[in-house]
Amino acid sequence: MSLGSAAIDVSIDGLVGSHSPGSVIRASYATGNVVTTASLAPNGIGCAASNSCQTVSAGGLAGQNFGSIADSTAWGNVSVGANGTGGGLVGFNSGIIENAFALGSVSGAAGSGGVNSPGASTTLGGLAGVNQGLITDSFAGGPVGSPAVSNLKAGGLVGDNSGTILSSIATGDVQAGSTSLAGGLVASNSVFSNFNCGGCPTATARPSLTRR
Repeated sequence: MSLGSAAIDVSIDGLVGSHSPGSVIRASYATGNVVTTASLAPNGIGCAASNSCQTVSAGGLAGQNFGSIADSTAWGNVSVGANGTGGGLVGFNSGIIENAFALGSVSGAAGSGGVNSPGASTTLGGLAGVNQGLITDSFAGGPVGSPAVSNLKAGGLVGDNSGTILSSIATGDVQAGSTSLAGGLVASNSVFSNFNCGGCPTATARPSLTRR
């Protein structure tokens, strides 16, 4: 099975579109490919205040995760349009991902303005396109990006990370064209000024995680 969309302001995935706070996905898997072709306008710095942000989040298991995903796997390939966000498991993560695996390829169209223009790059991650939460004990094995595609943020595990990553591995090839950022684990790593993830570590403590 394959899922596809050409719309903007959507979350698309192999299992669930948007995974809400407090909800749990455990011991689940998705095998279908996820494709979105929408080309987004660049989101300026003030787009949230003017309610004009355009978003597309595509993931092999969940488009957006604000809850908890554990012991789960996505095998499908993920592809997004210009300025979109794609991840092998989730497009956008602001929750908790524990002991999860993504094995498919993650690709996207060229961003419209490069990594120095706000909202004008396509963000790709082998596990998560954007992480503002917690990823722990997880693995991504698929290839990310392409050397012929410019204006990417391409990371083997995460494209844009402002959350926390613990004990995780990426083994897939990462490739990106001109005016891009690329990293074997993470393409862009920074501090998120509004970090708010229940169960995520603070500056002085690491989270309490139940081991099985």
